[in-house]
Order: sequence, then C-alpha cells, then structure tokens
Amino acid sequence: MLDVNKTKKAQILVIVVIMLLILSIMVISIIAVVTRDTEQSLSSKEYETSYNVSEEKMLTLLDTYSDVDVGLTGLLSQGCSLAGELYTCQYQQDNLITNVSVTDTNRVENFELGKDETFSIILNDYTGILEISWTNDIALEMSLEYRVATADPNTNLGYKMIEDVYDQTGIFTQSGASSADHVLNYAVDVNNPKLIQINMNNAIPGVAAADITTKLKIKPLMKGENTSTLISVQGDNSLPKQVRKFEGVSYYESVGAPSSAPTLITQIPLADKLPEILNYVLRSETIVDK
Repeated sequence: MLDVNKTKKAQILVIVVIMLLILSIMVISIIAVVTRDTEQSLSSKEYETSYNVSEEKMLTLLDTYSDVDVGLTGLLSQGCSLAGELYTCQYQQDNLITNVSVTDTNRVENFELGKDETFSIILNDYTGILEISWTNDIALEMSLEYRVATADPNTNLGYKMIEDVYDQTGIFTQSGASSADHVLNYAVDVNNPKLIQINMNNAIPGVAAADITTKLKIKPLMKGENTSTLISVQGDNSLPKQVRKFEGVSYYESVGAPSSAPTLITQIPLADKLPEILNYVLRSETIVDK
C-alpha cells in the first residue's frame, strides 16, 4: 500500500524546488535588468563627460586658432605633433584621453549655411573640376568673382562679378533652370540632383582667358520649412585651402577609441569676408578696386 505521508512529502518537495527555481530566475532577471540599467547609466554619463571634455579642449584651441591669420605652427610649441599637414594635440585627464586635430584643408564637408548666408570658395585661378553638393531642396545663387587681366602688372583694372542660379529642382522656377540658361558650365549627376560639377577650365562668357578667377560665392535660396543646408565642396589637389578644420574626440583609455565616442567638428572658412556694401558693388558688375 502506498505511503500517503511520503507521497505528500515528495509533492511538497517538488513544489518547493519549483518555487525556488522560479525565485532564482526572477532574481537573475532583476539582477540582469539592474546591471543593464547601470551600464546604460554609466555609458550615458561617460558619453556626456567625453563630449564636455572634447568641447572644452577644442574651445581652448579655437580661442587662438579660429583666427585664420594665425599660423598653425604655434601648436608644435604646445606639445602637439605634426603628420603631413595635420596637427594633433593629445590631452589626458585621469583615464580620459582627448585628441584634437587641426588642419587647413581644401575639402569642405557638411558646412552648415542658413538663409541669406554665403560661403566663399577660394579659387586663385583654379582650373580643375569643382564639385558642390548640398542637402534639402534648395536653389543655389552663385557669384563668380574675377580680376580683370592687364598686360602691365603694375596696373590694376579691378574686379568684376558674374552671377548664375542653379535651380534644377524648380524651387524658384516652374520647371527648373535648363543648362542653356547658365553662365557656368554645370555637369549634373542624373541620379543626384543635389550635386553638380563645374569645370573651371571651360570658357565662361564675359571672362577673358587671361582674367583670374578669385572666388565663387554660393548662397542657398530656400523656401518653406527649410532654414539651412549642409554644403560640401571638393576639387583636385590644386584647389586652394578652404577651411580650417578642428576635430575633437575623447575616450577612456581602458576601452580604447570606440566608434561610438562623441566626435566634435568645427570648420572655419579661410576666405576673407567682404563688407556687404562692397559685395553689392561687385554684384553690379562694374569694375571696382579692393
């Protein structure tokens, strides 16, 4: 005959084991959640600390070197290193390492321009391909500035400016501007209406072969909700330097430099900024001295 007491004890033991198993799973789950939340909290705190330190170190350098008339060689006396044309300054605070690099470059990447803001591309008689791209639906107003040539180097015939508008997507014109309407010779990427190439070696109406192109000024024209665009410019190696680029990143020495580390980038245009009144005179296409 079956022992009822033993059976009950066995059943109770099984129930206890099951309850303990459930409790252990719950405890493990709680620990996992707490650990994950703690890691996320620490990660967010580390990210914020890294960002703030990068910003602080970059602002320290910007205080002096945002003035593009100040050469970068002074960075060497501050313990920074030089590789090619790239200056790198490294700082260490406890376990946090910060690298800030500074260079003058002819490549402009995602430079933000707002409404009625102008970016001047330095040409200095550049004759290569100029590639310009942007974000958002905008038109581009372009003003090409050039110096009138003269046989006598001691005689200055002044500067002139011609204008063009690229509006391929019809922001301000009903069907967009056709290539026949342009002064500048655009090459358009049919798969990307927000990218154009200009061959600066091609003849430009009104600009003599001996004239010297000095700048191409671009201004975004926009309507609707768009308030800014990101402009990128590149050419070949003969294109003059366009911006002074500062790039800062901070990371913890114990984990190395992860791709998720916050990176700060600032670009300072190298072109001289003309007073608006002089820019207006240049737009009138009359010859002026400056």
